[in-house]
Amino acid sequence: MTRALRIGVLGFAGMLAAAGCGDGDDDGAATTGDARSFLHESSWPVPTSDTWRSSSVARGGLPADVRSEDLIASSAALGAVPIFSLTYSNDTLFVLGGNPFLLELFTLAQANTPPTRDPSVLLELVENFVANSAVDPYVAKVDATTMAVEILELPKGDTPNYPGGLVAHRNGFLYAAATATLHEIDPDDFRIVRSLALPLDGERPGSTIYNSLQISTRNGDLFLKTGTQAPTGMIVSVDVDRFEVRDTIVAELGTARLTTAMQDGVEFIYIPGETETLRFEVTDDGFELDADWSKTYLVDGDGTTPGVGVLNMGNANAVLFPNNNTVLYGVSAPLGLFSQSTIDDTALPRSVNATGTSAPGGSFTMVTGNPVESGTVVAQDSVNGRLAAWRVGQGGSFERLWETSDFSAAVGSAMVVETDRLYIDDRVCPDETQTGCTLFLVVLDLSNGEELARVEVAGSTATLSHIMVSDDAVYHIASEGGLPRGFITKVSAR
Repeated sequence: MTRALRIGVLGFAGMLAAAGCGDGDDDGAATTGDARSFLHESSWPVPTSDTWRSSSVARGGLPADVRSEDLIASSAALGAVPIFSLTYSNDTLFVLGGNPFLLELFTLAQANTPPTRDPSVLLELVENFVANSAVDPYVAKVDATTMAVEILELPKGDTPNYPGGLVAHRNGFLYAAATATLHEIDPDDFRIVRSLALPLDGERPGSTIYNSLQISTRNGDLFLKTGTQAPTGMIVSVDVDRFEVRDTIVAELGTARLTTAMQDGVEFIYIPGETETLRFEVTDDGFELDADWSKTYLVDGDGTTPGVGVLNMGNANAVLFPNNNTVLYGVSAPLGLFSQSTIDDTALPRSVNATGTSAPGGSFTMVTGNPVESGTVVAQDSVNGRLAAWRVGQGGSFERLWETSDFSAAVGSAMVVETDRLYIDDRVCPDETQTGCTLFLVVLDLSNGEELARVEVAGSTATLSHIMVSDDAVYHIASEGGLPRGFITKVSAR
C-alpha cells in the first residue's frame, strides 16, 4: 500500500468502529469505538487495546467453554525484554522490545523480592543498570501461523533506553518510540520510513525518557509524554502527515502513562500526576491544563507512590487508576484503587483498598475493564499475588464483586466481554528461592474469578508485558527482565 493511499483513509476514519468493537448508539452513549477512531482495524491495535487503555475487547479469544485439555500453546523466542505488543491482523503481530532500562528492578519487585528500600543502595543499582543497558531497541514481526520472527533494529540514541511505545495507526503504519526518537514503520516491507527526534528536557536532555505513545481520537495525531524530569515533564503532539511536532506543553506530569478520551466533542488527556489527578484539553491551539478538574489524591508521607495509568470508564463518566507504581522504595501502604468523575469538576477522587490485603503492594500494570456495558474492572496486586473485581458505577462508585489470592499474576490481564472471560498469568515456583518457576496462561470466569483452564507458556520470571487477544487466540508476552531474550506464546483451542 502506498503512503498516499494509507493517509487517504483518515478522511472517514472517525466514522468507523474497529473490528471487535460495538457501534455507536443513537442516544450518544459512549462505545469502545469512540476509543478506536484512528486506530488500525484489528482486535488489539495498541498494547492496551484502545486509547481508553481498557485492555478489553467485545469478542474474540478462546471459546467460552474451553478447558485445559483443549488448549494448544506454541512459542517463539524474541530479543531482550519484549514489553509492548499489538495485533496487526489475525496473522501478523508486532512487539516492541530491547528497552531494559530499570525493568529488572520492576521484575524483582513483582517477584516479591524487592532488592532494597534503602535509597542509597537503590541508587547504586540504578547506576549499574544504566551502565549495562547495552541492548538495542527493536520491533519484532511475528507470523501468527508459523510463529516465525523477524527483527527490525531501531537506532539507539543517547537517552535512557526505557520502553516508549508502539501503536498501529489507521493510516496503515506502525509508530514506535525509543530513546527519544519516533519511528514510522511500514509493516509490509518492515522498514523504517521516517524518524523524528523528539524534544529533550531543557535542563537534563540526556536523561529524557518518553514513556507514552497514543493516537488522538480527534484528528489522528500522535501523543507522546515524558517521565518526570524533576519536577516537570512534556506532552508532545506529532502531525502524522507532516511527521513533525505540532505542539508541546511542559507541566508537572508525574511518571504515569497518558490516556486519551473524547467527551462531548472535546478531547482530553488524563494522567495521574505525582500528587494530583491531571486533565488536559486538546485543541487546535495545543494543550491546556484543566486546573478546576485536577484534585489531590496522594499526600506526601502516606505510604504510597503515584498512579500507574488511567482507564476511562466511558458510560460511568469516570476515570480509574491504581496507585503504588513501584514498591522499590517508599511504599508501606496497600494498593489503592482510585476513581474520579469526568463530568463533575467539584467531585473529589474516591478510593478503596484494591485487593483487600493490608500488605504493601503495587503493580507495573494498570487495571483492566469493561468501560461501556457491565462496568466491571479487575485490579491486580502483582507483589502480593492478588486479584479483585469491582463494578464501577456512575461517577466512579465501587462495588466489590470478588477477590482471590490463588494466582501469582504479573502480566497485564485481558478481558473479553462477550464470553465473560479474563485472561491472566500465573507464576508457579517450587520454593521461596524464586528459581525454576513455570508460567501459565489462565482463563478465569469474570463473573466469579474461578479458574476454567490453564496452559504452560514460555518464560520463568515475573513478566512486565501484556496479554493480548485476536479473533481466535490469546497471546502471552514473557518479558524476562535481566535475561538475554523473552518469548511470545500463542494459545489457541483445538
